[in-house]
Amino acid sequence: MSKARATTRSRHVRGSHWIDTRFWTVGASYMHRLVRTPEGWRVSAISIHRLYEEGDRAVLAAAADRVEAAAK
Repeated sequence: MSKARATTRSRHVRGSHWIDTRFWTVGASYMHRLVRTPEGWRVSAISIHRLYEEGDRAVLAAAADRVEAAAK
């Protein structure tokens, strides 16, 4: 039996990421691919279509560094 699948989109998403006074904001739409499992619908893939960016994208790497340091 094949699994049920679906596709959905989140439009006009604005995500802001801050570390201290540094920020990165991205405006985008997301495409989500879903698969139905015995536990319910689950996301199997996400793709982003960036519409605009503001600030410093390096904030993402700084956040990853903080997570890694906290895990030690």
